[in-house]
Amino acid sequence: MKISHTWLLVFSIISSFTSCATVWEVQKLRRDIKDANESVAALKENELKALGGETEKGLEDLRTNQADLLMNLEETKAKIMQLQGEIEELGHADEATKKELEAVKDILSSIQDDLKKAQEKPPDEESIYKQGLTAYNSKDYQKAKETFKSIIETFPNGKYIDNAHYWAGECYYSEGNYLAAIDEYGIVIEKYPSSPKRPAALLKAGMAFLELKRKKESKVFFQRVVNEYPKSEQAHMAKRKLAQLK
Repeated sequence: MKISHTWLLVFSIISSFTSCATVWEVQKLRRDIKDANESVAALKENELKALGGETEKGLEDLRTNQADLLMNLEETKAKIMQLQGEIEELGHADEATKKELEAVKDILSSIQDDLKKAQEKPPDEESIYKQGLTAYNSKDYQKAKETFKSIIETFPNGKYIDNAHYWAGECYYSEGNYLAAIDEYGIVIEKYPSSPKRPAALLKAGMAFLELKRKKESKVFFQRVVNEYPKSEQAHMAKRKLAQLK
């Protein structure tokens, strides 16, 4: 159920009271129901952040966000229950109105369940890595870069740490930030000599220097690809680049 649907509750609930309740009661209900729906909307909007949709922060920050959202959710649930009690006291709530209120409560319950599951099992390195690749392939380089950097910060000794540096470099390269890209490629080259991404990092470092019109440095990296990985696909590409630079 999309959050926008919850705004329909305001009108359906209020309409059932206008003929029987006092003007003051109707106005108060209108304000309270509107506030409750706004709280639900805010909770739903922030749910993805707390579940790791924004992963530029470390794991501890992620857990803190989840805990804060759970606290806000409980407060909102209390407001909904209070509102339900006020409606029952008026004695004019029909079955449709009660069902609409239950729908709001169901949304809150769904958010709460998602957050509790997330706290029990925080996002793992592989799932975050896949999110980064998805964002990169969609050309959302900012989101991809933040995702790969979250791996670097949260899993410094993880399985995908070298790949995370490489793809962070690719994000910078795609954005035209060639110096930052070279820094990330350099980390792969120097810190992870057995990484499968190292040949590509050497090649892309050469290409980044070439974009900066620094032909001398680019030749050095292209030659390293040829010397260190002579049978690789990157070596064939590096040879072509070297031939063009003669």
